[in-house]
Amino acid sequence: MGFSANGKQCLLPEEALFLMECGNVQVFYQGLPFSIQDGYEKFLSVNSISFNQYLVYGHLKRLGYVVLRFNPSHQTEMPEEEPGCKQEVKHKEWWSPADVSTITESSSTTGSCPWDFSSIHFPDVGSVLRFHSKDAASLTPPDPSLLPGAVTVGPCDIALWRRRVNLKEIRMSHSDQRKEDEKYRRKQDINKDPEVRRCRTWSEYRQLMTKRRSDVGGRPAHLWDREVKPLHDPAQAIPHEELLEKISIIKSTNLLEGASRLQPLDDWRISFSVFQPDSVSSFKKSSPGRPYVRMVVCSFDGPVPDLSALKQLSSQSPEVPLVFAAVDHGDISFYTFKDFHLPRDVFP
Repeated sequence: MGFSANGKQCLLPEEALFLMECGNVQVFYQGLPFSIQDGYEKFLSVNSISFNQYLVYGHLKRLGYVVLRFNPSHQTEMPEEEPGCKQEVKHKEWWSPADVSTITESSSTTGSCPWDFSSIHFPDVGSVLRFHSKDAASLTPPDPSLLPGAVTVGPCDIALWRRRVNLKEIRMSHSDQRKEDEKYRRKQDINKDPEVRRCRTWSEYRQLMTKRRSDVGGRPAHLWDREVKPLHDPAQAIPHEELLEKISIIKSTNLLEGASRLQPLDDWRISFSVFQPDSVSSFKKSSPGRPYVRMVVCSFDGPVPDLSALKQLSSQSPEVPLVFAAVDHGDISFYTFKDFHLPRDVFP
């Protein structure tokens, strides 16, 4: 704690008051000793540090944290990412460049894939009939031409696996069997549908499909007769991702998005940079490094930070988490806001 100025060792008001409470420093003014009550009255003010800020400072110091006043000039800003730019991730390729060029040349020469998948036969290890054959206890090795050069595979013994597999026939109830048959019937070839077979032209088939869709419900016409209409017309076929984006009510955003265009704040500011205790960090006054968190002190009686305040404060500390210390008559509660992603059913 403290700093050097004009060849003297000085203390900030909160540091002097904290050391007075610990019994490590005695302060004199005009030859008379300061009491702790005098320290609270003289050291804490709007221009230096408020009472709530000192309560948070003292609480963190007693927990062993290193607490310094926040200095905006000491922060390291993260460069903003240009729109459409993404970080490249280096990864190890399975194939060597020679192998890739060989496959590419072969594909471009023949005009098709270099592998003949029709000649690759996959073993049937689950068939009951196979278990009665003589070679049922092992699988023959694969064709060496299908394997990398340094890999050799011998016969595979499946006797142990065969004893563990459950070959018992599944017996379903009549209702479950009926549901399974109905599901299978829906997946059958559409050309086996008698009504479809009676269609003589493509327009007749489209009329049949339109009639079936209207029979099951279709689009309620009365919803489109009003001034306020649904977000999407089910008659318009669009990709799922575009549909989810169209009907979404909550739009995704980032705390740093648009923060540079906001006006400076008067009521909110970052008070402290907090470093972890000496037991888990190597803090040095000459080179403090990146803080553990940065602290914003507020009161339960005061206003709640809105989105504009959150964006402004986050832009001042883009690389360090921001924590709000809310003081309620001496009780301190800590809150933080973190980015999160809503789950998506469809990905691009």
